[in-house]
This record gives sequence, C-alpha cells and structure tokens, in this order.
Amino acid sequence: MVQRVRCFIAVWVEDLAVRERIRQFQEALVGTGAILKLVNPEYFHTTLLFLGEIPAVLVERVKQTLQGIRFHPIRARLMGVGTFGGRRPRVIWVGVREGAEELKRLAAQVVNALRPLGIRPDKEFVPHFTVARVKAVPSLDRLRKVLESFKDFEFGEVVFRKVYLKRSQLTPRGPIYTTLFEVLAVE
Repeated sequence: MVQRVRCFIAVWVEDLAVRERIRQFQEALVGTGAILKLVNPEYFHTTLLFLGEIPAVLVERVKQTLQGIRFHPIRARLMGVGTFGGRRPRVIWVGVREGAEELKRLAAQVVNALRPLGIRPDKEFVPHFTVARVKAVPSLDRLRKVLESFKDFEFGEVVFRKVYLKRSQLTPRGPIYTTLFEVLAVE
C-alpha cells in the first residue's frame, strides 16, 4: 500500500501582535452566539496551493522542486474581513490589502513549478487568512454587525520570508500541521 501524506504549501502569520488582533476578532465573532470552529492563532496562514493526499515519494519531489522557488520578502497589510458561502457564511476570513498581488504571483510561481509533477490547483488562489469555520448561526444579524464593524479594521503589517510545505493531520480536535520543508526568501 502506498503511503500518502495530506499536505499544502503556504505562508504563515508569524507576527505575534497581528495574531493577537486576529484572536480578538475571533472573540467578537464568538460573542455573536454563532457556533464556530476557530482556527488556532498559531495556524493563521494562507494556502498558496493545496496538494491533498499525495504519495510520500511525491512529497520528496515537491521538496526538490520548491528549492527552485525564488521570491523576495513580501510585505502585506492584513485588513478587513469577509466570508465565503454567500448568504449563509461557511468561512470567515481576514483579508489582504497591500501585498495581495505579490502573494498571487508567488502562488502562480509555486503552481507553475509543480505542474510538471502533475499537481494542479483545485481552485484559484485568493489571498485570505481563514479565522473561523461556521457551523451554525442563530442570529445572522448579530454576526453581520460584527463583520461590518471589522470590514475596514487593520490587523497589521506582516512580512512573509518563508514558504512552507506543511503536512496536515486531521484530528477531532482540529488539524495538526508539521513543517516538511521551507523555502527562504531572497533578501
């Protein structure tokens, strides 16, 4: 049987002050009474490319390919919030104002580098940082008010100096992420 590894490529929010401001936003969301699965602040990231369950041997080829990625540090301003899921939000996220185009170019570079390995994105890359998954919303109005109050909130500036290949192990308590490989920015 072929061993498979669930993994993805991402940049991480490593700035503790920015993480704390996002955590405070999560608290405001919880205050709406919505039933949410909050993302652990240590795990705030944007996925450049989700690889899914791939054979372990392919993980090694992905690592080798990622060694060829070249990027400069990306300065991004995390600002504003939004949802995916239309009228009934399923995902709540923090947005990227400045630095979004640079992140899109980085994601495209990753996708293009891995294309010869047969890896293709399952959806278009949209720079965002998921902070909560919505299970149920007893009061949509309360949730909308909190989202509206944070729509232009500035969470802070971050600099992405690493691209990570992460393993994702799903557990009943939430995912456990392990770094398999990292690529440093060219300073």
